[in-house]
Amino acid sequence: MKKTMTFMLTLISIVTLSLTGCGTSDKSTGDIQEKEHTDKTLEPVPNVEFEGNEDLSTNVLIDEQNNHYTVDYTVKNESENELELTFPSGLTADYIIYNKNGEKVVQYSDDIMTTMAIETVMLAAGEELTYQYVIDGLDAGSYTIHLFLTDSNHEASAIETFNVE
Repeated sequence: MKKTMTFMLTLISIVTLSLTGCGTSDKSTGDIQEKEHTDKTLEPVPNVEFEGNEDLSTNVLIDEQNNHYTVDYTVKNESENELELTFPSGLTADYIIYNKNGEKVVQYSDDIMTTMAIETVMLAAGEELTYQYVIDGLDAGSYTIHLFLTDSNHEASAIETFNVE
């Protein structure tokens, strides 16, 4: 009777552990994982005025080669002091692309997964952070890209318009 009871408890434990899993994904590739593409809802470009930030400046360069767009987004500490940037996850910068009608076409963070750990970066006076994105698959037309840091304490966003032919 005791052996039967021990066997049953062991069997129940194994079944329970098998059903609950351990929260892992079969697509894990390190800190950044790709998410399966889902339908994106169209959202109008927000009517937000971006105030200048005296501490951070931004620069955007868009280069097109064979219908592949490389976007370089640079954020520079213009202050005389070191700045502490705090990011809510491994995603430190993001972008949203809108079509000529102001509808959201793609957002970088919709298509990736990042670590959920809070990250702090110390940016020395004059130091820059540079992000590079490669954008493919846009239909011909006029687009607006809004690039921004995910740090809620420092505004560093930029908006650029570009055409896809």
